[in-house]
Amino acid sequence: MTMIAVPFHLDEHLPDLALPLAPDRSIVTALAPGPPWERMAVLYDEVANGVARTSPQVR
Repeated sequence: MTMIAVPFHLDEHLPDLALPLAPDRSIVTALAPGPPWERMAVLYDEVANGVARTSPQVR
């Protein structure tokens, strides 16, 4: 299983977030200014793409 860290609280990046386990990879992206929901949509797109890249292909 691949552990992916997304060190954010809503749309706030938490670079010093202490995690109980070491992640295999982290997803950190720059979020443009704007309403929180728009910023989180950008972040969630990155998370979805990261999960898709680590998941086996389903046929």
